[in-house]
Amino acid sequence: MHHGFFCAVCSVCNMGLLPPHHDRIRQNFAQLYLVTRGSRSPHDWQLAGFKDCPSRGSGRGRRSTFAGEFVHFDCDIDFPAIAATNRLECIFLVTSLAQLGVITPPIDASSNDGPDIITEGCLRVTAFGWQKLSASDAPASSGRCFVAMSFDHSMDAAYENGIRPAVEDDARYQACRVDRVHHLEKICDKIVNEIRRSQFVVADVSQHKPGVYFEAGFAMALNRPVIWTCREEDFNLIHFDTRQYNHIKWRAPQDLRQQLADRILATIGERPMN
Repeated sequence: MHHGFFCAVCSVCNMGLLPPHHDRIRQNFAQLYLVTRGSRSPHDWQLAGFKDCPSRGSGRGRRSTFAGEFVHFDCDIDFPAIAATNRLECIFLVTSLAQLGVITPPIDASSNDGPDIITEGCLRVTAFGWQKLSASDAPASSGRCFVAMSFDHSMDAAYENGIRPAVEDDARYQACRVDRVHHLEKICDKIVNEIRRSQFVVADVSQHKPGVYFEAGFAMALNRPVIWTCREEDFNLIHFDTRQYNHIKWRAPQDLRQQLADRILATIGERPMN
């Protein structure tokens, strides 16, 4: 859940308000945008970065159940839900989103004591906000599959004889393992770009590399389906945060290929012929 704040950075920051190097502020905007727009699909709690509601402290806050519903948001209590560092930063973020036109304006309650706003029962996403967000919500249909896995040479057979043929030969998608792609970018930027371009992700957590978990979480934040796999000998060490997901447990590359092909065809579907 905690990796969900990457989700809507593009939809808000591409408006040009924020400098591209202000990564944390970009994340704040993205989270607040999703908190206020509410929950309309099973994936939205992942996108927003937390499962239940934006107001953990007050007990009164909740997410809207339909477009146009007003939500309750208290900057004094709920600022951690949008990754703001304090109440004042939260006020700035809410006010700025209103200035962008993606949410309705809060009530200005500033005084000699400093800036303040009233958000109780007056925040909701505008039609413009829904339009901007819907463009980033739609999963890609690119026919590409990003593969997140350990690059240790002991895992080469798992990719060459298991994952790659399952994705490309059996389901007819294009597999992308970033260490096998020629590029001139920084590797982290390339990974992010390739995940954004992908229709779904295969995450093999064998050897439990932190990067694999990060890449899978980023994909989930973008509403990309993630198919989890793990070698049998590593299965008992799967991290707590992802253990509840349905993992393919495999013993040999051929076993991995068969199970992965079945999972792709059953959940993603075979790629249509051009």
